[in-house]
Amino acid sequence: GYDASKIAAEEVAREHAAAGLNVVIVSPSVMFGPRSRYSGRLIEMFLRGRLPVVPIPGRRMSFVFVDDAARGCLLAMERGRAGERYILSAAPVRLGDFISDLAAVSGRRPPRLSLPAWLAAVGVGVLWAASPLTRWRPPVTVTGIRRGGVLYDGAKAERELGLEYTALRDALAATVHWLREQGRVPG
Repeated sequence: GYDASKIAAEEVAREHAAAGLNVVIVSPSVMFGPRSRYSGRLIEMFLRGRLPVVPIPGRRMSFVFVDDAARGCLLAMERGRAGERYILSAAPVRLGDFISDLAAVSGRRPPRLSLPAWLAAVGVGVLWAASPLTRWRPPVTVTGIRRGGVLYDGAKAERELGLEYTALRDALAATVHWLREQGRVPG
């Protein structure tokens, strides 16, 4: 439903742009950082010691730091061309590297074990099936695992808007600092 609603909203925006309205479309990839609820869950799980394995360490994903996404939206309003779409996304990173960098900036040890995609899908399916009883929702879905890595190219936003992406370790360090400051994870 989420993906379908985003696609439908973009279609409406394109229709309005074709009718002459000054519409600029901004599409962030998977966001993380302070105040980010969805991807922040995986980071919080790791920081609380509740991520015993690295799920699909070789899978590449596209992420964008929330500060970069906000800056990208402002730049799109100022410099974006009407009718254009700007993807906001830093260079893709392997999930194993994302977790390793998170471990480095947080001072926590990374998990020693990893899961292949098929086993991660089975495990997440079991967790979702049990979620009505446990009242805990996994940070990913089986569909998300089966779909594969989410890869986006944010170079157009760099070229045309002048957006500069924050280095992954710096973005993760800011996220860890904020989570600890808020008391959401142990210091």
